[in-house]
Amino acid sequence: MRSIPLARTSRTAAVMLMAALVPLLAYAAEPLEGDYRRAPVQPVEVSLLGSNQIRIRYSMPGETLFHSPGVDYRSADGTLQIAIRRCGIKDSGCTATTKATAPKGNPWRPEVVLPYRGEKIMMMYSDGQQQVIPATPSR
Repeated sequence: MRSIPLARTSRTAAVMLMAALVPLLAYAAEPLEGDYRRAPVQPVEVSLLGSNQIRIRYSMPGETLFHSPGVDYRSADGTLQIAIRRCGIKDSGCTATTKATAPKGNPWRPEVVLPYRGEKIMMMYSDGQQQVIPATPSR
């Protein structure tokens, strides 16, 4: 019985698996970057929906060449990072992790519903970030 080919195959598979996982781990460690600056999407409202979901409402600036398809989000180390996406109206490849819906009568205030497990919530903008849950005290 020869075990060398099996060992060589297992070692190759392990190396290939590590090569695939290392870039994913590096990507997961990077914070999300928002497409919008903070001011144009204010007010951003975060509300709890039961014990395991949140609703985020934000303002969509009146732009003729851009729109917001929704948000990207990532949960890691007890923090839920949320970034509002901004896409060109002709950019068919621009997507969001969670698609926004526009309430009837108020299309400029899109909303998304995200899973929530009690993490700290950080809104990620192109000009910084803001902790929204728990709310930071005003100074």
